[in-house]
Amino acid sequence: LGWNGNENSQQVRVLSGAGADSFNDEESDSLNGELGLNWARDLGPRTALELTGLQRYETDDYTGVSTSGGDSSTFSSADTAGESIARLDLRHRPNEHWAVETGGEVAWNFLDSATTYAENGVPVPLPSASVRVEELRGEVFGQATWRPNPAFTLEFGLRVEVSEISQSGDSDASKSFVYPKPRIQATWTPWAGHQFRFRVERLVGQLDFEDFVASADIDIGQVEGGNPDLEPSKETLFEAFYERRFWGEGVFDVTLQHSQVEDVVDVIPLAGGFDGVGNIGDGTSNWLQLRLTLPMDRLGLSNARLQARGRWSQTSAPDPVTGEERRFQGNQAFGCGLNFNQDLKGGRWSYGVDHGCNVDKGRIFRVREIRALRTDPFVTIYGQWKPRPDLTIRVDLGNATDQAQGYARELHSGPRDVAPVTSLEVRRTRMSPWLFFQVRKSF
Repeated sequence: LGWNGNENSQQVRVLSGAGADSFNDEESDSLNGELGLNWARDLGPRTALELTGLQRYETDDYTGVSTSGGDSSTFSSADTAGESIARLDLRHRPNEHWAVETGGEVAWNFLDSATTYAENGVPVPLPSASVRVEELRGEVFGQATWRPNPAFTLEFGLRVEVSEISQSGDSDASKSFVYPKPRIQATWTPWAGHQFRFRVERLVGQLDFEDFVASADIDIGQVEGGNPDLEPSKETLFEAFYERRFWGEGVFDVTLQHSQVEDVVDVIPLAGGFDGVGNIGDGTSNWLQLRLTLPMDRLGLSNARLQARGRWSQTSAPDPVTGEERRFQGNQAFGCGLNFNQDLKGGRWSYGVDHGCNVDKGRIFRVREIRALRTDPFVTIYGQWKPRPDLTIRVDLGNATDQAQGYARELHSGPRDVAPVTSLEVRRTRMSPWLFFQVRKSF
């Protein structure tokens, strides 16, 4: 059970040039709770049953006010959401070569949301401002694993998802979906330390009920309408994986993925001149990932380990405004990370560095705006001392490089395929380094 209250205020003062000073104030209160139950029992030496139940509930109240140049805008929302899930898993191993699993899941989700928006005290109607969304979803699945010898494993299975999404309030609609989701994966270990894995799977995205109702980012003057016609994205995934183990704990692996994506979820124009989340058509996604875990004993550093990763991504989907191909929302071409740690004096002392080495440069596309995101690398340094086996003292220095993050907004007077650029807004913020001191004692 958790409660969170939050208030943010922001004042912008124009020192030179055109524009007007502005002030934004946001307040939110949320209450959430979760209760889960799990029961497992062996029905025999080779058969096991597991039952799971989960209940979530959340309420959220938000008010945002923005004033600038004598004008004001106010957005408020009151949301209540919940989820109920019941799941059954039955697993059986008839012999050492076969394993089968079957079961099912039933879930009920709902979101009841009411929003209001006003400019200079005059109410402005929003698409799907007050809506109740409900989803009843059921899924049955079966999977079999065949291992004829220690070097080869074949997994194949099928999930069938059936769901109905209904809306009431400003939008009255109901849709039913049936999604078969087959999956096959082969794992081959031809030699010690070498493993290949190949996977083909059909995936279905999860809808965010918040996209069905209106929302706002009051600090940047952006209001979005809700879209009752939203559907989940569907994806056919092809994956190849290779892993090489060496030097005891050393691992190098390569993952290559290609996805054919249907009904890509993005931002589209809605009635009344608002933006909203919707489907923009089909797209493709390709990415390559390299990971290395390198023990450094043979390189002269005992009990030290270096971890590194790099990922290259290429995505493409039709832009709903220009019709041209572009990347998915927020997708960036390259990402990487480095981690180093070492134990000294048998683990009594240890230290390490975690470095997010890439500069995030994803872009957000809207009907009248292109927002280029930027987040500089984040560095964390830690040191740890264990004077006794039952006592640990640790110090973490987070954001040691005083990371800068922000964006550049290119704003148009209308749809960006035909309207000129009216302004360019650049924001950079620094969150400052922080120090965390921890003492842990075992009894």
